[in-house]
Amino acid sequence: MNLTKKALNFVRTLHKPHKKYVDPFEDLTWYFSVKDSPIFFDVGANIGQSALEYNAMFPNSKIFSFEPFPTTFQTLKANVKHLGGIQIHPFGFGNSEEVIRAPEKKNSDMNTVVEGNWRNNPNQFVDVQIETIDRFILESKINRVDFLKIDTEGFEIQVLEGAENALKDGLFSFIQVEVGMNNKNSYHTDFESVKKKLERFNYYLFKVYNQVHEWPTKKKFLRRCDLVFIHESVA
Repeated sequence: MNLTKKALNFVRTLHKPHKKYVDPFEDLTWYFSVKDSPIFFDVGANIGQSALEYNAMFPNSKIFSFEPFPTTFQTLKANVKHLGGIQIHPFGFGNSEEVIRAPEKKNSDMNTVVEGNWRNNPNQFVDVQIETIDRFILESKINRVDFLKIDTEGFEIQVLEGAENALKDGLFSFIQVEVGMNNKNSYHTDFESVKKKLERFNYYLFKVYNQVHEWPTKKKFLRRCDLVFIHESVA
């Protein structure tokens, strides 16, 4: 069957990428439109890319940014110092309080404390302070977090293990986690383990964002993406 030009153009419009399926905050307008002062946790803040985005979209928000690598933290500090509503902290999160010796490449978003991901790394080694989300929330007297973003290059499960009290309480409305999507990718946390972990606490997959194919090998299968989970009480 031949399509008319008008019909063909209509079909093409259905397949155009839409911002709604690229930006989670476009999809979450129904939630954030009724929040006067949303609270964000930016775990693995790097130089402040996400914090600056949250601040621009939600000027009245309260943002907690956590970046454990010292040189990168200083860049983060410089990038957000002119803005109110952003608290920055020079430590990361895991399942225990400890100091990890790890290499740092200045301002790289691929810095990681996972030893298997930096073996034979030529960069300078630094001390990285690790805390737990549960302790930070308790000491800071925080009773809700609207959006938790975790981008820790393979350390995501440890971060979630250190937040189990908050997860049990449903303290987070949404959780965004960067995950690996195939067993060839040993750098990122496997998506199935994250999904299984969060479903134990009644967090379920909302949508998939930022899909990236295997650029190191040029193979055409999915390497990593961001998963956004929603708590059952919010859904």
